[in-house]
Amino acid sequence: QKKTKKNKNDSNKKDRYSQRRHRCAMGEQHRGTVGIHALEVYTPPFYVDQQELEAHDGASTGKYTIGIGQRSMSVCNEREDTVSMALTVLDRLLERHHIDPCTIGKLEVGTETLVDMSKSVKSALMGFLNERHNYNVEGADSLNACYGGPAAMLRCVDWVESSSWDGRWAVAVAADVARYEEACAWATGGGGGVANPLGPHPPPPFGARAPGSLSAHVVGFFKPFFFSPL
Repeated sequence: QKKTKKNKNDSNKKDRYSQRRHRCAMGEQHRGTVGIHALEVYTPPFYVDQQELEAHDGASTGKYTIGIGQRSMSVCNEREDTVSMALTVLDRLLERHHIDPCTIGKLEVGTETLVDMSKSVKSALMGFLNERHNYNVEGADSLNACYGGPAAMLRCVDWVESSSWDGRWAVAVAADVARYEEACAWATGGGGGVANPLGPHPPPPFGARAPGSLSAHVVGFFKPFFFSPL
């Protein structure tokens, strides 16, 4: 019996090793072929006209519309926040592109505005997937201004190209509500969300990426604006 049990354990180890080798081969096979297969974008229905904001701020004509290249700035009402917009784009992505929720194996979120400082936005999105019988999803938030969304997307690409990939979709979600101090940087604020599924052989792929990253501690802008109701 001991010999039989040992043989069985050895067989299980060989199976796991074989599966890992197969997954490593799958990841290597898709290196440089991973990219975005679909795109879903949400912006709130309310907005501030940038020409009117220029006049309100006493700014020179064209400072926001030409200098920044914006005609309007979407803003949230009291019923919207980062989580609600992230849920909206994820729900629309699955419905409009006919994606089975159980085929998502990786979910990464990029944002610079948390609603609950004790947990991630991804955990709220998991409630949506749990209701659709998917509990096994890797991923976490990337809390960072500007780079949060790209970081989430690149982590999805890395997962599909790795031995951890199990053949399911990797989904990157970026959502944020930004309100800055008056007459300083608030013309660059607003709100919105985007979601995209990533996998092998999209039209077109990202291609091979040169390894490298530049990070530095510099003064940009201060966030959050603590008196913001959002």
